[in-house]
This record gives sequence, structure tokens and C-alpha cells, in this order.
Amino acid sequence: PVVAPEMGGKKKVPTTVDALGNTVSVAELRERAADEEARAAAKVRREAKAKAASAADADASAGNTRGDGDGGGGDAPVFASLEDQLRAMMIKRNDGAKLTGKERKMLAKAEKEGRLPSLEPPEDGGPSGASREGPLSAPESWARALEAVSVHVRGGGGNDDDDDDANATDAVVDVSGMDVSVRGVRLFEDASFKIARGRKVALLGANGSGKSTLVRLIASGRIRARVHDVACVAQELEAGERSALDALVSCDSKIDALLREESALIDAMEAAENATENAWEDAKWRDASARLGALAEELERRDAYASEAKARRILAGLGFSDEDMSGPLSKLSGGWRMRAALAQALFIEPGLLLLDEPTNHLDLPATTWLASYLSGPECAKTSVLVVSHSADFVSSAGCGVLHLDHFAKKITAHKGDVWGFLNGADARHKAASKAYESQQKALREMKSGKNPMSNEQATRKLLKQTPGTSTELLERPREYAVSFAFPASSDDRPTIAVLDAGYSIPGRTEEPPLYENLRFSVHSKSRVALVGPNGCGKSTLLSLLTGRLEPTLGEVQRGRGLVIGRYDQHFDELLPLDEKNANVSAAAHLARTYGIKDQDARALLGRAGLESGAHVIPLRSLSGGQKSRVVFAALAATEANVLILDEPTNHLDIESVEALIHGLNRFGGGIVVSTHDARVVEGLDECEVWVCGEGGKGGLRVLADGKIGFGKYRDAVAAEVEARASRAVLAANERRRLAKGRGEKRRDTAPS
Repeated sequence: PVVAPEMGGKKKVPTTVDALGNTVSVAELRERAADEEARAAAKVRREAKAKAASAADADASAGNTRGDGDGGGGDAPVFASLEDQLRAMMIKRNDGAKLTGKERKMLAKAEKEGRLPSLEPPEDGGPSGASREGPLSAPESWARALEAVSVHVRGGGGNDDDDDDANATDAVVDVSGMDVSVRGVRLFEDASFKIARGRKVALLGANGSGKSTLVRLIASGRIRARVHDVACVAQELEAGERSALDALVSCDSKIDALLREESALIDAMEAAENATENAWEDAKWRDASARLGALAEELERRDAYASEAKARRILAGLGFSDEDMSGPLSKLSGGWRMRAALAQALFIEPGLLLLDEPTNHLDLPATTWLASYLSGPECAKTSVLVVSHSADFVSSAGCGVLHLDHFAKKITAHKGDVWGFLNGADARHKAASKAYESQQKALREMKSGKNPMSNEQATRKLLKQTPGTSTELLERPREYAVSFAFPASSDDRPTIAVLDAGYSIPGRTEEPPLYENLRFSVHSKSRVALVGPNGCGKSTLLSLLTGRLEPTLGEVQRGRGLVIGRYDQHFDELLPLDEKNANVSAAAHLARTYGIKDQDARALLGRAGLESGAHVIPLRSLSGGQKSRVVFAALAATEANVLILDEPTNHLDIESVEALIHGLNRFGGGIVVSTHDARVVEGLDECEVWVCGEGGKGGLRVLADGKIGFGKYRDAVAAEVEARASRAVLAANERRRLAKGRGEKRRDTAPS
């Protein structure tokens, strides 16, 4: 702990930094810890009481198998799997035991929705569903991180009693009274939220407020969903020899095994037909033909022949070529294996799909297709909880809004779409401030009237008069405000001149140049957005402009005195993150690099949205989102002629993206930005849109009519992606037709 210096003759209290990097008083931190210990002790008492009651119930009804082998105490109702509950009820029903009314209701509902789990043991002897890889499993790193998270849910979260609540039956997640703490620091307090069946919901809120933590808690089962199949795209698919297509089709292990058996049997029958030695006996032919017919009937019944078509459609929509989807995963980059994991999660059509910043690994065409797919009939029965920085994606996917207020530590559902939420922020803050001031005025009048009341008496009376069931007075509303300001250089003369420049990727001489015959300039009035699929050369063009790469033909001239403000996705190129600077903080870096005072450096960091406690800890200890704030603060201290930004929104929350667009529009210099976020393109004033990777046109195509042209480009991209997906479906159907015909031929030619 450090003691803040005395100012104005008033002694400051000792302060320290909490687990989230916020500066708090030592007394407050101790008080938080004491409160957390008291809550934990109360929880232990409740659990012991619940366990005792459960044991008494078990003694009273020995035939009830629900508590057999539980051992989970009071936590069992909150964290038990709905799939396990349904499976136990099915076994109980099959054994002839009598079901309770609630159990019959749950089974009937699950059967109607087609969500009854299988009673067949998995082939590997492991737990049910273990054969599903990738998106259905949370990585071990999550489990380790969640060990520090304390969760208590007073209602919902999967409690069996909630199934009697008529308002909860349509929800895949219905939680009330949720408290979540990380190492004693409260993230949520008495929070409630609901995700209706089939709804798509975006979880919005400031960076560091607990959005990803909430997703991980649901994915891990700490907060339980009401469906047995929860998919979370948490990690890329493992690199190996199997293909992305196989990874999808094999999600259903039974169908995969049947298809493999069918293919192997057809190959064996063809080999036997052409063999000159060891010919099959007639009986063996009859058995093989009968088995092939049975396999075909079972595959038809399971609609298995449509699996490959469905898998190819999803992979094509996410940008996979035929070669990439059929080749080994080991040849794909981590980003493409993450796309494959997303494709796998979409393929299995889970009851609840959890997506944490899914567009970070996608380009504009794939982002457009994903939003359309999520809002389409293919995902009509799948509920989706998505964390995203892209308002355009959230809107296009048809998502409702859950707002995580990190000041109040509550989750609030908002009517309308994301644009209504963003545009109504000021009105909501004013309304909350007005309600607070009105309540405070009434409190003052009660304490100072003819018959003055004590503060406690006035509070009780005021709460009785307040509509609802609130037990506390309103808190003063606080507004989450991020402001990006980028002062421009007073000299608007320096420019970047690209003169007949070309660029070829080293070592790929047999391929055509990535760029050729480029001729343009970037000056103080330039506003350019680069768009196109991943790998089309957007980052390469930015590197040519900044001088990190040199053209293989022509030249790029940068004017004398030109100052470039650069944002890159790779922070190690922009921030001192090496061993030599292991202890350098964000504030120290800005002060040293730009020759400003420490207090001015911290002011820049605060305006960029970096919490005060993170100003003074080593840069290497900051998260990706926090490092991005440091880079934006550095740009604010640069006074650049031109800003060159490569995917600047990836680490921002949705409110900060809006603040960034506002800051860029006020910047007095030139801007060149590469982005997959359509909101950035459409939000920049007087912006030209350049499409990278257009072969035969030098590698660049300037869209006519600015934003109108961009809208037409998006529509054309969406149509092309959908056409590619449709072609993949037709090709898959043709392959299956030929394969089925091959099987039918073998059956027909088998000796009778």
C-alpha cells in the first residue's frame, strides 16, 4: 500500500490496487474481503441446511433415485447437468418407477423439442457427449482461471424448482440474485438476466466489466443452462491430419461410424467383384448386400446424407475453399482453425451457442455471412449469447441487448436493437440522474421539515413510498465515458506519394504481384477505408505506406517532416514489451517517449478508457484490450499528419468503437484504416472505400459513391458468399448421389 501525498491540508487515506487494477483505499478493500467472508460463511450454512433437508427427504422416500450418489450437497441443484437429470428420469421411467408431475412435465417438454439425451453409453466409455470436441468443451485454461471466481445464484441458474415457474419455461438461461466475485472483488451483485429459447442476445458493456467471465461461467456449467447442449467457441480445432469437413461431419459419432462402414463395405464388395482369387461365397455376398441395405436405411432415417452438404455450406460461408475444407487442419493457421471451430459449433445446432468476439477472426465477407446465418431459419431453434464490439454485426444478426452496468454490477435487458441502445445512452443517464435527484430532494425535505426525521427514519419512509420492492436508495448514476482525441499536426503539407509502386511476396515468384502500378497520394484530407477478405493485402499496403515494407517496383515517397500515427494489431511492435523494459508502465512509457509530465500521461490514459490502477503496472502485465488503450493514448500525444490504423476495433467494447469513430471524424489529418467492421466504414465522414485484392486492377479498386458504393459492395459480397455456399451444397449432393448409386449398384449386382 502507498499513502497518497497530502493536498490542501487534508490527509489522504492509504490506497492500494485491487485485483482488477483499480485504485481503492486499503480500508475499502478490507471491508470488501470481510463482506465476502461473511457471504461465504452464510452460503456454507445454507448448503449444510439444504444437505440436511435433502438427506431427510431421501429417508422419507427411499424409492426416489434423484439424490442417489449425489455427494454435491447444496451445490447440486445449481450445477447439475440438465442432460443428466433427463437421463435419470428416462431410466426411472423405463424401470417402471413412478414419475412426479414435475418430472413428467420436464420429459414431455424435452421430447417435444427433440432434446432428449441418448441412453446409449459412448463408445469410448467416457461421459456422454465426450466425443464432441472443440466448441462443446471449455479449455483447461478457463477452468484454472475460474478457480478464483466465486459464484452464488439465489434463483434460476438451473435450479429444479424454477421449472414450476411459468415465466421460466421459455428460457434457456434464467438467473436471478446472481453474485459473482473474483478474488474478493465483486463483478455482479444481485444480478438477473434471461435468455429466451431461440433468441439471439448481445451482452454489451465496458471492457473488464465481466462479459467474458459470464460467458465462461455458463460454458463451464458454473451457471447452468436449461439445455443439455451448450456450445462455446473457446479454442481453435487441434491441428492434425483430419480435415475441417471431417471435423464437422464426425460431430455425430454414430452417423460418422455408419458412413465409414458404408464406404468400407462398398470398397470391399468392389474389390471382391474384381478379385481373381479368394472370391466371396454367395452367403457372404448376401450378408454384405443386406448389411449395405440396412446401412442405407439407417443413414436415410438419420438424414445423414445431408450432413456433408450442410457442413460444406457452413465452411464455404465462413470463407473456406474446397481445397482448405478438405485438406488437413495441420496446414491451416490458428485463425482458420478457429473458423473451423466456429463452423463446428454452427453445424451441431446447439440449444445455446456462446460466442465471445467471433468476428475477431473473420473478414468482412465471413462476418456478413455469419450474421445472416445466425438470423436465418437454420438457427431458429438455437439461442445465442454473443459478446461483440461490432454494432453492425449485432444488428445484422438480429440480437437483442443485455447491458452489463459495471458501476451498478447489474445486467439490464433493453427493448429495441443495438442502435436504440447506443442512441439512448444520454437519455437513460439523464432519466436516472433526475430520479436520483428527486429522491435526494425528498430525503432532504423529510430531514429538515417541521417534524424532522433521522436519516434512518426518512430512508424507511421514502422506501415505503417508492413503487416496487427496492430495499435501498438510488445511487448517484455514473456514466461510462470514453473519449478519443487525436490532435493533428499544424503542418498539413507532408504527404505520402505512391509512384507506380508494386509488391510481390518474397519467394512467390510464380504468383502474380500482390500490387502493381499503384499511383496515389495520402494527405491531410484523405479518408480511406481498406476492405476485403483476409489475406488480400490490406496490412501489406499499410506497411508499404509506413515504410515497414519497401515496394519491389516503383517507390513510396514520404514527405519531409511527415509524422505518422500508427496502430497495429501486434502490440509488441508499438510498445516496449521486451525483457529490457519488463517494469515499464503505461504512464512511464508515454512520459518518456513524448516528453510529457506523468500527470498528463495519466490523463491521456484515462480519457482512452484505461482504468487508473493499470497506469502504473508493467505494460507486459496488461491485457490486449488494455494495451490497445495505451496505443490510442500514444496516438493522442503524437500530433500526426496521418493516422494509419490496422483493425483498430478488435480490442474495444462497443461504446468505445463509437467513441473512436467520433474521435477520428474530429481528427484534422489524413486517415487510412483497414477494418472488417462495417460500422467503422459507414461511420467515417467523407470516406473513400478501397477494395484490396482485386486481381487485374493493380490490386486495388476504389468504390464509386463512397458509402453508397460500400452498401452495394456489401450486398454483392453477401450474394457471392451465399452463391459459393450454395455451389458447395450442390457439389456435396452430387457426390452423395454418386456414392448412393455406387452402393445401390453393389447391392443389385450381388449374387442372389
